Amino acid sequence: VRPEAITFANIIVKYAKALEVAMLEFKNYKTSSSLMTNLKRIKTLELDADDLYLNILHKLHSEEEDLRQILGWSKIFERFEECADLFEEVGKQMESIIVKNA
Repeated sequence: VRPEAITFANIIVKYAKALEVAMLEFKNYKTSSSLMTNLKRIKTLELDADDLYLNILHKLHSEEEDLRQILGWSKIFERFEECADLFEEVGKQMESIIVKNA
């Protein structure tokens, strides 16, 4: 397993934890002090995931010689990035609901 996969997986776990806290606080969105903080954390994690994804692909394509490894790992990292994008989308939808109902 490439170390970058572990790093990306750790970001996904952080996303899940931030989203879990946000979901638990969502029912109290008008009084919650941590909800917006967690939604902002999700945005920050998305930027981290984007940077990591680009760096990983650059490293993979510049250092790996085996085409099968490049293709296989590129697909895996693409899925990690898609997962990160979906977490961000959930956060955006929650934020939109909060703004519309404030």
